[in-house]
Amino acid sequence: MKNIVFTLFMFAFCQHTIAQFNDGIQYNSKEATNGYSLMSNFAGTFLIDNCGRIVNKWFVSQPENHCKLLPNGNLLYMKFNAINELSWNGTTVVNLQAETTDFYLDYEVIKLANGNYLCVGRKSFSSSQFSAYGYDIPNTTPNVYDIVVEVEKNTGKIVWRWDLIDHVIQDKYPLKKSYGIIAEHPEKININAIQTYDWNSQESFMINGMDYNPELDQIVLSVRKIGEIVIIDHSTTTQEAKTSSGGKYKKGGDLLYRYGNPYNYGKGKKTDQQLYFQHNPNWILYGQHKGKIMMFNNLLSKSNFSSVEIIAPPIKSDGSYAYDSTKGFLPWTPDIAYNEVTTNTSFYSGYTSCGKVLPNGNIAITTGQNSTAFEINPLGKKLWEYVVPNGGYIFRTERYAPEYAAFTGKTLISGGTIESPTSTYDCEIYKPNATEDTDIGNWKIIRYNEVLAVQGLQSFEYCIYNLYGQVLQKGISIDGTIPAKEKDLNKLVVIKIIHDKKEKTFKTVL
Repeated sequence: MKNIVFTLFMFAFCQHTIAQFNDGIQYNSKEATNGYSLMSNFAGTFLIDNCGRIVNKWFVSQPENHCKLLPNGNLLYMKFNAINELSWNGTTVVNLQAETTDFYLDYEVIKLANGNYLCVGRKSFSSSQFSAYGYDIPNTTPNVYDIVVEVEKNTGKIVWRWDLIDHVIQDKYPLKKSYGIIAEHPEKININAIQTYDWNSQESFMINGMDYNPELDQIVLSVRKIGEIVIIDHSTTTQEAKTSSGGKYKKGGDLLYRYGNPYNYGKGKKTDQQLYFQHNPNWILYGQHKGKIMMFNNLLSKSNFSSVEIIAPPIKSDGSYAYDSTKGFLPWTPDIAYNEVTTNTSFYSGYTSCGKVLPNGNIAITTGQNSTAFEINPLGKKLWEYVVPNGGYIFRTERYAPEYAAFTGKTLISGGTIESPTSTYDCEIYKPNATEDTDIGNWKIIRYNEVLAVQGLQSFEYCIYNLYGQVLQKGISIDGTIPAKEKDLNKLVVIKIIHDKKEKTFKTVL
């Protein structure tokens, strides 16, 4: 797979170099999030402002090693089975070699609240081993399957593991492993549902992205080659994750929910397939669609455009998902779709790419095939656009609001641009009114024993986050103070204060 991806990168790089006349900032409007974007090309990883000017740079130059900016300001990425964190200034904070005796890490790493790392991996698996599970797709020779692991933060040991192969089913060979009636087991993945349109490589199911929900302790996975996203339980033990029982949801490592192609588990018709080689499923954290799931539907082989889509899984009060005996898991179609047909938002990428809702409700999108990042409003109108110089076939970019915790205490000075010569677009940074800045500047947090007080305010809303961006508590103060829960005391936190449509973020010890 790596050789194929490298070939795609180099092809796209050559094509992009020929058409490099229009790199950098393309458009910026007042309605766009006045924040910062993180992106990698063959020269490094850059944080840029809305006009494409460099705010920070790290010398991490492999586009396939997708980088993320943690709430503490560190840059997180994987390379050669090692998990790395670089400080804001580029010094190595973490270089953790994962204990990978029979697999390698790939695609995605997420830092958990306990400091451990959740990673996607690939496990070697021979043709004869696939055959023993009833795999029977002509002219294909896969030699890996997908796993998800939790890596201990200090030792690199694997403290939790989920293997996809433990949860497959097939209905062709009664004497082989995993035989069963597919329609009776929606919690299993049909090993012969793998699609071969994009390439007949050594990949099998191909998990290409994931997200973690700490409140539910669930993981959503994009299983590219079956055209589905699936949700699994992270609360199990490793042993339970190999079975169909145990964990918070009593299903072990079996699927809790799935969306994108009901025909894979015996519901509907082939034409009911919705997802085609999708990427980047993620739980929406903000706005009217909070708690729903967004994904980038590449629609490779289906149409000449892509789509960013939102679904509302039928979640119950206990975190499990409703299942209809006739229709299976609902919905069958997206609740909202952003594309050239539904919202007149035109974009396409057959591979890679992402979509994510920002705190203000706008949506950040990356189309990896043409190295472009842009932002749209909830109606699909484009508000900001940037073409990554020498990006090749980029995997994903990240876009952060100005109040993101990583920027607290940092001096953000914009310098030159990545592209040379600089984009000819006449770009302007739109800032809040000066009077708002002055008013907010008077707010200060003062500590009185175990209580925090906000100097200059009597009533306000507040939200307290840990350094991983997770909400610890929130509420409304009517006496100018912020109470602290005992379990949160003496922790370094980020506190957002909101008053009269103005807000300010503080980093402090609770």
